[in-house]
Amino acid sequence: MKRFIFLLTNLLLTTFLFGQQLIANEYPAWGQPIIKRLMAKDPSVTGYGIKDNSRFINIAILDRKSKILYWISCEGNIIEASQLTDFDYGFLVSKKTDPFQLHQLLYTRDLQITDNAISKLRFPENKFYSRTYQHYDQYLTKLINDKRFDTLKTPVQK
Repeated sequence: MKRFIFLLTNLLLTTFLFGQQLIANEYPAWGQPIIKRLMAKDPSVTGYGIKDNSRFINIAILDRKSKILYWISCEGNIIEASQLTDFDYGFLVSKKTDPFQLHQLLYTRDLQITDNAISKLRFPENKFYSRTYQHYDQYLTKLINDKRFDTLKTPVQK
């Protein structure tokens, strides 16, 4: 039970900390501004689709100006958006991946960051490196020392 609570807490923490935007569902289906820009053929917006329409997420829209990637459900609602790093943006634009594989890569990377942050919290003397992030070890230390964790008293709570 403790392991389940620990994993659930880490999953929620990862989602909260790593750039996922909450999208208010105040627009009707297919009425989001980004979808309207795509339908109006705005050159700063790129649409991606899946030919197999049996999936729940079958459209992704990239806003090239803000480097935000939106995932659209088959019902026309934005279910998730992510601010892309320059590395992720270049990876997507160079067609080395599609937005649906990138979605999986982002979640996998966020889970890896969470795992490394836990290891850094347990063993602060260890150094961590990443090909994607410069100063990755400093990033993990900054993450662990975030103000939101000040109210937590023990490493287990953190």
